[in-house]
Amino acid sequence: MIEFMDSLFKGFYPYFFLFAIPVIIMRIYRHEWKVEESILLAVLLGHAFLIVMQILIFDKSLYVSQRYLIPVAPVALGWSAIGMLELWGWLRSKIPVLANRAAAPVVFAVCAIALLADSAGPTIKDYTSLQKKTERNATLQIAEFIRNDFGDHAARVNREFDCFIYRSNRRPLIISDLHVLGYCAGGQNISVEDADVKNGRISPDYIVDCNVNGQSETQYPGFSRIKSIQINNVQYAVWKAGGKLL
Repeated sequence: MIEFMDSLFKGFYPYFFLFAIPVIIMRIYRHEWKVEESILLAVLLGHAFLIVMQILIFDKSLYVSQRYLIPVAPVALGWSAIGMLELWGWLRSKIPVLANRAAAPVVFAVCAIALLADSAGPTIKDYTSLQKKTERNATLQIAEFIRNDFGDHAARVNREFDCFIYRSNRRPLIISDLHVLGYCAGGQNISVEDADVKNGRISPDYIVDCNVNGQSETQYPGFSRIKSIQINNVQYAVWKAGGKLL
């Protein structure tokens, strides 16, 4: 529930929406609210409601990703602008030394840089976080190894079409916590929870596991460990169906 509420809150782009909330309340209280604004607010809240209900009905999960909501967040920018102007006017009346025409460009520049840094945060984290760097390097190295080892780049697997789940049906099929490893290796990731895996209709060509404390001791019947890669403090092991033991 906390994760759901956090994503829902961030989906409205709070840096601007927090300015819009008091303006909406103020305009309703002052009887300045217009029909056109009701339509905009209905679009904003209705979109969020429909997205949440869609996931709840079809996936039976109370979940929403902020990326589903952010495209509609600009609908509230008009109220946000009014809120910012009201706040600036109040600051000019209370603290004229700091809130004046000369300070306005500086405040604007600082806010713009802060927003740019926030939007670039996930990309920056990929290159500064040790965990992210480890996962990225492991994905690239292991994907290259699997591509060369598997060889048959035209191989495919026959699976029933599912309009709710995208499948490339390309091999190799890989079970791994490295989420894009299958794609980078020319195939696709599959899960042990996949109905086709449980029913035995398909089986992985490779299993990639990791152990932060050293070499993995896990054994997979019918699979042989053909590659071990140490990246920082994480040991990755590549297991191949029927492969030659390392």
